Amino acid sequence: MLKICLLFFIFCISYPTVYCQDNKINRKQFFLDDSIINVQVTTDIKKLKNNKKDPEWQPANIVVSFGDSLNINEQIRVEPRGNYRKEHCEMASLMIDFKTKASPLLSDLKKLKLVGDCHENTSSEVLLLKEYLAYKLYITSSRL
Repeated sequence: MLKICLLFFIFCISYPTVYCQDNKINRKQFFLDDSIINVQVTTDIKKLKNNKKDPEWQPANIVVSFGDSLNINEQIRVEPRGNYRKEHCEMASLMIDFKTKASPLLSDLKKLKLVGDCHENTSSEVLLLKEYLAYKLYITSSRL
């Protein structure tokens, strides 16, 4: 009887995490929502910097926190991107590939571009904010 109760308890605990898809990210809703999310990407930065002129996909880990309600920790792939930034910036922008077997909850996001500032100074930050505003303007005008 104790073995049956223990098996039932283990099944009840693992059932939502294994079989439930409630936490899968909806791509359309993800981009319509303007709330701030916390994202942490962990990978071999040295390899990204050294191989940015001859890029290749490399493994990475991503932790995404949506407020207090949902935390997702999955394996993804990253690759340096952007012709200008690969040539002139210390750290190139990244293409993030969520469409992996190890990323079932984020796989609907497919591939996304992650852009950072080119140099650590105020003018680079201003240019990055202008680029962000251009994208927001495009998104807003394309909804009309």
